Amino acid sequence: MGNNDCFRHNKQIIFSQECCNNPQTVIITNQQLTQLILLLQSLIAAVVTFFANPSDANKQVVINIFNQLLVLLESLIPSPEGNFLIQLIQSILSLLQSSTVNLQQLAVLLQQFYSALAPFFFTLIIDPVSLQVLLNLLVQLINATPGPTGDTGDTGPTGPTGPLLPVHGVFFTFNIGPFVPSGVMATGTVIPTEIADPPPFNTPGAFTVNPNGSITVNIAGIYFADARVNLAPGNAASFGVQVNGGGTAVPFLNAFSNITTAADTASHYVVQNNILNLAAGDVVSIGLISSSPSPVSLTTAPAAGIGSPSASLRLLKVE
Repeated sequence: MGNNDCFRHNKQIIFSQECCNNPQTVIITNQQLTQLILLLQSLIAAVVTFFANPSDANKQVVINIFNQLLVLLESLIPSPEGNFLIQLIQSILSLLQSSTVNLQQLAVLLQQFYSALAPFFFTLIIDPVSLQVLLNLLVQLINATPGPTGDTGDTGPTGPTGPLLPVHGVFFTFNIGPFVPSGVMATGTVIPTEIADPPPFNTPGAFTVNPNGSITVNIAGIYFADARVNLAPGNAASFGVQVNGGGTAVPFLNAFSNITTAADTASHYVVQNNILNLAAGDVVSIGLISSSPSPVSLTTAPAAGIGSPSASLRLLKVE
């Protein structure tokens, strides 16, 4: 692996700008950072209360918090990540303004909002301790928002005791293809990440590399996922971080792509960061949806001056 490895130099669960390759570009004052933390803390309690009792009074509390978040985001330097959060908040507020709120739709919008928060946090010019505080609050928000409840199944056998250390895995490939896209959003052609970092850099027993290069998660939890693809010059494609082969037709934001022309002489390094709530046995992979030309070719050309695999998938369990 290159120098850009989350797990070889961090012994605690601490995200860093170096780890996820997201430049810190958004200035935020200490007062604004404190306000952001307080609003997220208030939102955790408000979400729990509203889903337990969706009364008008409890709904108004949630509306007030999102309005304050909207004002705060609009006061910061514009960024693609911040602008996208603003659009999501406006969609959430629009849904909350209805007389009867559809809780299922609200839960989906909130999960989309949470998925967009992590990349935004990494753009803030803040110290690592403050970043970790924001990420911890994000995990609490995810846990506070219920999903649809199914029937209770039979109790299964007790599984083996999991590791006490942070669960993490790095998987990559030097396969440059060409790869034929699926052509549909419902499922993507798996870009194989069949090479795994050896223990202890990967948590022993936490993941299984499948024959097609996808990754089976053996320990349930909330994971930070980082997917990267290095496209050859003149190649454009749309990918997704897919769970159980679900492509990009899912209620969370997982698509990433590039735009280029046949005359382009530079390779394109595209990245997607995401928060995934994974059950034991879920299969995670990079899925290829569409491309131009088809099939598409990858490259192992250096990225930012560092030798690079053609594709990589990193998973870090945050809870």
